[in-house]
Amino acid sequence: MTHRPLERHLLIDKGNTIAKVLLVDDGRFASEIITLAELREELLSPYCQVAPGGRLYTVYSSVGEFQPEAVTFLKHCSDYFLEVDATTASPLRNIRYQRVQLGADRLALAVGALEYTDGEEDVLAIDIGTAITYEWVSAQGDYLGGNISPGPRTRIFSLHQATALLPMVDLCLEVPEIGSSTEEAILAGVVWGIVYEIEGYIQYVHSKSPRLKVILTGGYAPYFAGKVKNVTFVEPNLVLRGLDRLLEYNVQNSK
Repeated sequence: MTHRPLERHLLIDKGNTIAKVLLVDDGRFASEIITLAELREELLSPYCQVAPGGRLYTVYSSVGEFQPEAVTFLKHCSDYFLEVDATTASPLRNIRYQRVQLGADRLALAVGALEYTDGEEDVLAIDIGTAITYEWVSAQGDYLGGNISPGPRTRIFSLHQATALLPMVDLCLEVPEIGSSTEEAILAGVVWGIVYEIEGYIQYVHSKSPRLKVILTGGYAPYFAGKVKNVTFVEPNLVLRGLDRLLEYNVQNSK
């Protein structure tokens, strides 16, 4: 018989193309992330099971198309349901950003970065995915703002779509610094352009905050980890960990 926990946190991060699902059972994070192309009741139901008398706490974050049927189902089967939006309470001390414009994923990223502050070092969390987002959290727990730029695949696709002759290319491990063909020129321009961009942001924030931790996260974090200088940690699942912290914070404040 499959073990059912007494307390399960169901963390759902709905992106533009897929949803990432992570289970936290009785305080322990699952070792693997579940990816779903769409959120339907029959796909979500197996992850909503707890032991008799157990409790299910669900947090849902979406930057993609809203799926009301999934939200209705999750609300019905959860003892506590949190949909992250502009009004969601967070453990961040101050948020220096127009709150209504701060996406759920970026809020979760900043809250995840908060776990790495220790009262002495600021944190710059860099999420490399469809977009690249930069979130700056102070040692005291203030969200100091952030920036957004296109991710690697978005840059490659934009070049292909906006021109008549430039092809689509795939990322590969070995990237020349200077291309000797059109494909290499695109690959090198995109990859090293992102590296120099990230290193520029790190240098800027470090000039304002000499004690700084830098965290790479997102689907492309492992790819860029060995190319970017001065990275402290690589945590591909920082958004999901931030969602768990948001869930715990809101559950505690609801009692």
